[in-house]
Amino acid sequence: MKMVGEVGEMGIDRDPVGEDVAAFERLTAAYETLNPKGPKTSLFVAYVPTGQIYSKVCAQERCTMEEMATPEQACLIDHMNQCSYVALRFRGEEFCLLRSPQN
Repeated sequence: MKMVGEVGEMGIDRDPVGEDVAAFERLTAAYETLNPKGPKTSLFVAYVPTGQIYSKVCAQERCTMEEMATPEQACLIDHMNQCSYVALRFRGEEFCLLRSPQN
């Protein structure tokens, strides 16, 4: 999974929650267990304390604002806070949206 500074026009910046080594490892491990496949653009949000993943597969290559918000809103409805974008899958490539503890 590639580390990215931000997701182009989507306006998603890397989340600093990843600077905590334990949180970074928990969230990336939770994402990797999903093992997403295919070329469709997908967004992944996690509840930080547990690593529970919420996702949305976008209808087109470029996600709408509503599609981008869907996984985060689902997480917030369930947990009220501590929800973080974890990854984006775009054109079959995976991009990490967490700040690495090494940076």
